[in-house]
Amino acid sequence: MNRRRFLGTSLGALAAILAAGALPGAVYAARGAKVSKAAPVSRLAVVFLRGGLDALSALPPYDDPLYLKARPTLAVPGPGKPGGCVDLGDGLGMHPALAPLEPYWRDGRLAFIESCGFTDAPQDHEGARRLFEEGDPSGKSKSGWMNRLQNALGPVKGAPAISFSPKRPLILKGPLWTRNYLTRGKTALPAGDGLAIYQAAQTLYQDGAMAKTFASARELRTKRLAAFSREMEEASGGACAPGDFPGAVKDLLEQWKRYPGSRLAFLEAGGFDLHYGEREALAGSLSGAARGLADLAQGLGDGLAHTVIAVVSEFGRTAVENAFGGTDNGYGGCMLLLGGPVGGGRVYGQSPELTRLSLRDGRDIPVDVDVREAFSEICANHFRLDEKGLEAVFPGYERQGGLEGLIAREEAAP
Repeated sequence: MNRRRFLGTSLGALAAILAAGALPGAVYAARGAKVSKAAPVSRLAVVFLRGGLDALSALPPYDDPLYLKARPTLAVPGPGKPGGCVDLGDGLGMHPALAPLEPYWRDGRLAFIESCGFTDAPQDHEGARRLFEEGDPSGKSKSGWMNRLQNALGPVKGAPAISFSPKRPLILKGPLWTRNYLTRGKTALPAGDGLAIYQAAQTLYQDGAMAKTFASARELRTKRLAAFSREMEEASGGACAPGDFPGAVKDLLEQWKRYPGSRLAFLEAGGFDLHYGEREALAGSLSGAARGLADLAQGLGDGLAHTVIAVVSEFGRTAVENAFGGTDNGYGGCMLLLGGPVGGGRVYGQSPELTRLSLRDGRDIPVDVDVREAFSEICANHFRLDEKGLEAVFPGYERQGGLEGLIAREEAAP
């Protein structure tokens, strides 16, 4: 078991226990029943960062020399340095743009899972998103796993699952009532495309033997960047830009007031597929996401004690940066969990080893924790689903363990 699974202090663990257990447990309404306004409602909000969150930038192992070697231009500096990360302890940091979430780490309500994902996720964004939203690699399910979760919990009259997406998301596809609020946006592409050096060097190679070679190299790079740009736009899929994410959060809080019995929500933000210009662009994307998450936690008030906010992507990024100042589609990523029931102040999962032999194909972080394992913990402990219920949500998945303590078990009210 990796040493970083037990990062937090005993005070952080105590805070997590108090936050999760000091208030009455969730009350589950009978199928089709109305929810009492006085009853605390257990909730789950899934935030999907489209494009693939770069785990080694979100959680930089700043004291690992192999990290600096793999990321000569993208490595996040250590604590105390200009642009340095937030120190989480044991040589691990949190990207400085995520600093608004630091208080929740310190008081035991924020946790991370490293090397998380699907072992054999497709490397195209659409295929990987579909796999996550269906939650069934067999492809036999005709619905999304959050709709199946809503059914397993028992639908509550006047309490739909809510989403904010450019179109009704697959994750909520199914027979039960859901409400989707259209959020359309366009994420700006990074400014740093790496062509400036070619512009500066052009005068040196206008004539002579190298002129043709230089022109060919520039044309090839330009075409590659154009292909990256198309992919990056498609990966965002019209979801709200990271800077607009706090606005979507505000809308969700309003809808949860309108539908006080609603238990499930799904939100999307684009801007995380960064094949070039990642350093500056990722800082902006993470900043918008962090502000929105902090607003959601604060806006829930006492309701945060009964809410789990789970932040995921379709896959991670390569451990090794590419020649364009970015990273490419990978496998193992990271997952963020925030809320009162979360056993926070800790990092779960296997910290990635960055040797060539440890990386998948010499460049990718392998998956150690199946993303369904994390959501199964939420379903079992936060929503008190039994094995039959878990099978309905994630057909054919057998729980592997290893995330004990991640989610405190809600106790039914007497």
